[in-house]
Amino acid sequence: MFFFLKKDDSDYLRRDQFVLQLQDRLENHGLAHGTLQGWLYYISGVIISVKMKLSEGIYLVEKKRGDTTFSLVRHYKKLFPGEKVGHAGTLDPLAEGLVIILVGKATKKQPDFLNLDKEYWVEAVFGLKSETYDLEGELKYGFDEKGICGLADLTKERVGKCVEKLGKGYEQTVPFYSAVKVKGQPLYRLARRKRTMLTLPSRFVAIRRIEIVSFSGGKAKDAKTTIAKGDPKESLKYFPKVEFKMTVGKGFFVRSLINDIGDGLGVGAVVTKLIRRKIGPYTLEKDIKKEDSRTNAGR
Repeated sequence: MFFFLKKDDSDYLRRDQFVLQLQDRLENHGLAHGTLQGWLYYISGVIISVKMKLSEGIYLVEKKRGDTTFSLVRHYKKLFPGEKVGHAGTLDPLAEGLVIILVGKATKKQPDFLNLDKEYWVEAVFGLKSETYDLEGELKYGFDEKGICGLADLTKERVGKCVEKLGKGYEQTVPFYSAVKVKGQPLYRLARRKRTMLTLPSRFVAIRRIEIVSFSGGKAKDAKTTIAKGDPKESLKYFPKVEFKMTVGKGFFVRSLINDIGDGLGVGAVVTKLIRRKIGPYTLEKDIKKEDSRTNAGR
């Protein structure tokens, strides 16, 4: 995991690099041993904290699949004890890509960051459903016996027409497994307690731009075999797969969008990969391409 301290639009300080340089210097003087070596990260954190006060206190973090946004926040709280730490929008554990961490005075700008548009690349598989709208939940088939015909006839044009109906935005229901609070508690906690009687909140969300990047119709023969076996996970390899690229407004849930498109087509759909490429004008040091995305949690 790399953490970047934003000093200006093109200058980044990587803490891991700094620690290695510091360790080399200590070793050259015969000091990198015993308890001194254990203080390396603490020392680097203090030095970077001082440097940070000359900047905006904005960290651009590349989150890996399996990490949580809150684990990143906790990490920065340890780096800068006593400083207020926040974020500019969460990412699901399954998702990868850009998370902005705000430290110190920069946390006062959090509302401004939350209002920024976000750009995503997402891969979805049609024909399946889950409570979480992604691979985190238990997979089930999204159609009945009659619905299998709709899955076999699924085309890029049909998906495109369903997307077009959404226009510049729509009334989106918040997913049960999310950090949105209802009655003072995050929905995901209520979901784990099986509080299914709650009415999920909905809100209008904006779609600035959405396009279908690629469409794969799947392998009908193999798909029928896995359906006969009743194995939804195995069906992931054979069901239709669609890649989207989109720019959306505040409070948008990509998982909900994919679920809604799947329901609109009568076959269901789940998110299998999700990458946040951009938040407003902020991107990572290099563009995140889908072929570079890694699937290991690695923390």
